[in-house]
Amino acid sequence: MIKPKLKECSVCKKQVVLWKSNPKLCKDCAMKQKIEQDNGLKLPSIPHKFFKISPVSKNREAALAKYRRLRDAYFKEHPICEFPGCTSKQITLHHKRGRIGAFLTDKRHFCSLCHKHHTWVNENNSEAFKLGLVASRLGK
Repeated sequence: MIKPKLKECSVCKKQVVLWKSNPKLCKDCAMKQKIEQDNGLKLPSIPHKFFKISPVSKNREAALAKYRRLRDAYFKEHPICEFPGCTSKQITLHHKRGRIGAFLTDKRHFCSLCHKHHTWVNENNSEAFKLGLVASRLGK
């Protein structure tokens, strides 16, 4: 395998493989330059590490932190699989109405299930609905 030659970017001075459409710039600097040209903007000169986009928004991160606390409390109250006849203690949290919006943290729709029964519920929706392990997202 041929290793590409590293060259110095004319803007950030990093030793990188230069961008194909502009052989004087690295990919990050070339993308920044393109955004500036397309939008008529002048972006601040910030180190590349600050251009990274967070994989989770701040609001979603706060909701997930609340969810983790509620989940752990629910597992303490319900340490055994809630599927009829199952006594497994290796449980996961099932959301009867899904994880969208407020349903993510609504404890009324939580259900602790072992992996085997959690998979069964996801694959057999109508039978799980009859057992009360799935609820409609539309109704109350």
